[in-house]
Amino acid sequence: MASTLGWACPGKVRSSRYPVSHGPASERTDISASVLVTGGAGYIGSVTVERLVAAGCGVVVLDNLSKGHRSAVRAGVPFVPGDIGDTELVTGLLREHESDSAIHFAAMSRRGESMEKPAQHYDNNVGRGSRLVSGLDAVGASKRRHQ
Repeated sequence: MASTLGWACPGKVRSSRYPVSHGPASERTDISASVLVTGGAGYIGSVTVERLVAAGCGVVVLDNLSKGHRSAVRAGVPFVPGDIGDTELVTGLLREHESDSAIHFAAMSRRGESMEKPAQHYDNNVGRGSRLVSGLDAVGASKRRHQ
């Protein structure tokens, strides 16, 4: 199913446990695989989540709420408070929601702060981002996407 963003949902539409609409059960589109959106409670992440849901994609949001807001994630979208550096949490989410892709917005991006706290920015953006990719690799996401 093509989205208004110009990309296709990675999940296959079928009857499953992830409703992506707020209508009655008979009107819902259910998704068997979900896109993990890190930083999905931030401004750009939450808009992306809305667009994915509108396109019929299943979505699960992981956000530590350091800059985002829980209220930015629409009701009905699975939300997990947590950190992308928690490999067990990430791999567990990917397995539980049968995710084979992620869109990563959980980076620190404030230029001034990056000059004041370069090690913290490096750890979050490079170290934890690398652990996110390791989590995707651990569940075989790249292998499933290219079969």
